[in-house]
Amino acid sequence: MDGNLTGTVSDQTGAAIPNVNLEIENAATGVKMGASTNGVGQYRFNNLLPGQYHLKVTAPGFNITTLQNLLVELNKTATANVTLQLGIVATQVDVREARVLIDTTTAQVAST
Repeated sequence: MDGNLTGTVSDQTGAAIPNVNLEIENAATGVKMGASTNGVGQYRFNNLLPGQYHLKVTAPGFNITTLQNLLVELNKTATANVTLQLGIVATQVDVREARVLIDTTTAQVAST
């Protein structure tokens, strides 16, 4: 008394993306399951209760994509292919250097 969901995750050029994280959530119960794409960008969720599902897809360097209201039917395999859009890459650089200590109690000048 279950169904399946399968598909392929690719980028905007159609190239498959391996090792993508997927999370499927049953819209009625809130139960979540996780999976990853294989080396050719394919994923599969087996033994899902029939009903509506939400699929969240995340991969480094890409925007998070969520597919809403995917219908899984009894004894059927639904297909939901996902195309990820390139995300904005944020880089944070922390520059740390030793502070220059100044002795404000004397007028003496020293050099090293």
